Amino acid sequence: MRKEDNLTPTRRFKSFSEITPEFLYSEGIKGLLCDIDDTFVPHNYPFPTKEVLEWAKSLADAGIRICLISNNKYKRVRPFAKELRCPFFTMAKPSTKVLYKALAVLDMEKSEVAFLGDQVYTDIKCGNRFGIPTYKVEPVGNNAPIWVKIKRKREGKIKNG
Repeated sequence: MRKEDNLTPTRRFKSFSEITPEFLYSEGIKGLLCDIDDTFVPHNYPFPTKEVLEWAKSLADAGIRICLISNNKYKRVRPFAKELRCPFFTMAKPSTKVLYKALAVLDMEKSEVAFLGDQVYTDIKCGNRFGIPTYKVEPVGNNAPIWVKIKRKREGKIKNG
């Protein structure tokens, strides 16, 4: 795989809410590995919004499990995961090591999961290197740290699917 192929998402969506149980079923996906910051809520927003909670419930009701994969710290991710009632891993990307642990926790195979995130250099790269479908969403909010804003400018120059 060429380096730039690691940076191209399988699919693009405006928002996580466009990713429905029906869509996931059609793709054969039973588990979703999800970023948090700027994927679901603005950077460091402490808890899931009502929209995120309702979306997660719709997935759970359909038998689709989620696992949070964040580069943020335990102290920030744990309360978010607790509200969603899902497993989580921190300080994780773009290494793929933690994705094997996520598969074990979800009791799923690679062929049953996809990665959802907003950043090409972490989320999309991580999922693509692991060999699973990647779904890129537009960032939520605009209060990301400066280093994320710099990466986003670089991402704009990449063909993003």
